[in-house]
Amino acid sequence: MEESQTSSKKRRRNSAEKLLAKQKDYTFSSEDLLTLDHWEQTLKNQRTRSTYIGAILLVCDYYRKPIHEITPEEWVLYVNSVMPDQIVKREISVSTSRIRYYAIIGFLDFYSINHPSYAETSDQFLNPAHAPTPKVNKYPTAVQMASILQAMKKADIQVYVAALLAYECALAPSEIIELQTSSFIRNGEDGTCMLSVPGKAKRLIVIREDLMEEIEHFFSMGGYYGDDWLLHNKYGGQMRASVLQRACRKAQQEVINAGIILEPYSLISIRSAAIHRFLMSDGAKGTSTAQYAGISEAYALQMQSVGLASAVQLPGTKRGYTISDLLDSSKEESSKKTQQK
Repeated sequence: MEESQTSSKKRRRNSAEKLLAKQKDYTFSSEDLLTLDHWEQTLKNQRTRSTYIGAILLVCDYYRKPIHEITPEEWVLYVNSVMPDQIVKREISVSTSRIRYYAIIGFLDFYSINHPSYAETSDQFLNPAHAPTPKVNKYPTAVQMASILQAMKKADIQVYVAALLAYECALAPSEIIELQTSSFIRNGEDGTCMLSVPGKAKRLIVIREDLMEEIEHFFSMGGYYGDDWLLHNKYGGQMRASVLQRACRKAQQEVINAGIILEPYSLISIRSAAIHRFLMSDGAKGTSTAQYAGISEAYALQMQSVGLASAVQLPGTKRGYTISDLLDSSKEESSKKTQQK
C-alpha cells in the first residue's frame, strides 16, 4: 500500500516538473498544478492525457499567463477566434482544432467545480465544425474533386485509381484493396464493362467505358496479368487499407497548398460523395443505390435524409457525365479565375 502511494506521488511530482519546464514567461500556482494533475487522472489513457494537457498549455503559452489568470472571456476568444484563424492560415488542421476544442471544454468543466464563474464558459464556444472559417465540406465538391484527381494522377497513380473507384463506383477502401486484375471484365460481344466487387457485399456492377479505359491504361503501365492484385505495396504484395488511406492523404498535399481544400479527404468521404450523387440522379431510389454501393437500404435512406446541400453537384450528373468532363471542368474553372484577375 505504501509503495503504491509513493509511486503515485512520484508520478505526480514528475508530471508537475514537466509542466514547469514547459512554461514560458509565466508561473503556475500550486493550485494550477494540482488541478491539472487531478484532471489528468480522469482521462482514459496516456496519449489522451499528453494531448489534452498540451492543448491547455498552448492556451497558457498564447496568453503567457498561468491558468488562474486566464479569464472566461479569454478562453472564449481563444476557441472562437484564435483557433479558426490558425485553421485559415493552415497552422493547424480542422481535426486538430476539434481535439483541442474538446480538451478545453473538458478542462473547464472540471475547473468550474471549484471556480463557478467558469461554469458556463464552454456554452459560448463555437464548434470548429461550425466556426466562421472557410467552408469545410463533409464531401468534396465537383471542382475540388477534379483538382484532387489531377493532383493524385501526378503524385501517385495507384491512389488516383483507388480514388476513381471510390468516386465512380462507391467502393469502400476494404473492397478496393481486395480487387484483382481479373475483377474487371470487358464483354467482347456488346462491349459492356463490368466489375466484380469482392467482400461481404459481393456484387457485379456495370461500369462506364471511360473508367475501364483508365483501368486498362493503369494495367499497361504496370505490366499486370493473371489474377494479380490491383494495388501493390512497395514490396510488391497486397496493399493494406491503412497504407492506401495514408497515401491518399499525402497525394492531396498539392491541393491543400493551393488553398482549394483545408485538409485531405479520406477515401470514405470520397465514397460517400458518390453515394450522394447516386441519390440525386434520375430515378435513383434507396434500394438501387444500396445494391450498387453494397450498403444496407437503411443506411442509404439515412444518407438520403441528410441535407443534399453538402452533396456533389456534377456537370451531367443525370446523363452523359464522363471522367474527362470532370477533369476539364477544373481547368475551365481555374482559367476563369485567371481571367478575372
